[in-house]
Amino acid sequence: MLPPTPIAIMKILLLGKDGLLGRYLHIALKEAGHTLHALGKNGCNIGVSHDCQRVVDSLMPDLVINAAAYTDVENAESNREEAFAVNGYGLKNLARCCEKHRIRIIHFSTDYVFDGVSMQYYTERDCPNPLNVYGKSKLFGEQQLARYSTNFAIVRTSAIFGNPLKDFPGKIIAKLLSKKKICVVDDQEVTITYAGDLANAVVARLIDNPTPNILNITNSGRITWHKYALELCSILNVDTKLVMKVKTSDMTFKAVRPARSCLSNVLFVRLFGVHQPTWQDSLKRYIQQTYLKKAA
Repeated sequence: MLPPTPIAIMKILLLGKDGLLGRYLHIALKEAGHTLHALGKNGCNIGVSHDCQRVVDSLMPDLVINAAAYTDVENAESNREEAFAVNGYGLKNLARCCEKHRIRIIHFSTDYVFDGVSMQYYTERDCPNPLNVYGKSKLFGEQQLARYSTNFAIVRTSAIFGNPLKDFPGKIIAKLLSKKKICVVDDQEVTITYAGDLANAVVARLIDNPTPNILNITNSGRITWHKYALELCSILNVDTKLVMKVKTSDMTFKAVRPARSCLSNVLFVRLFGVHQPTWQDSLKRYIQQTYLKKAA
């Protein structure tokens, strides 16, 4: 088993520090003792090439961790240019700047690069085929990174939670606590990911160790969105009758979602000898810390 703690202090540039994942990466990197430069969109807009160049040339980090992304799946359908500017061409800009100085990049992608046709968990070797603009923009970013960088790691993850203002639990819990009935689809299956667990895995395992160019990291286990909502009811001791089961075809989504986009963690386990926590454990831990402690 590889050691879970950093063996060398690095100078790290974190992009997207104000995002859902970026906030947890910021904490984990600080706790690990690395020299950290953390920037939000105002500090570095990766969609603008000269902005990337300015930041990378001035800081000259040992490593860039990119958590900057356009993540609004629905609005990406009508904002294709903006989604591709950040998720696609932004990676071209970043890769070219870093390659000039031989700087390694860790970047985050998504399960939505897959079409969801497979009944099995998707591995790093499966062929992507995104169904929506968001997924297409993220796949294009992966391709740009592979084209312009020779030292990178793409972490594919899915259904990240960890911010009550932006994530699925936060939206569902707000309605549950106000006793509003909600409709949740039961025919889309995913592997969900607690941002705190993902950040800790990246900082403890990926920074100091050689990794493949693509690696899946999620919490263990798979779940439908409807069962996800029912689990939230159970943790909060809320009436499950408030959660109505529906089909995707009953909803008015602009973006097509894959029916099954579950990611396999087998390669991660094989490389590092550790399992990610189950989604049940992580969700309960997050809800207790975020909601139940405040209530108490």
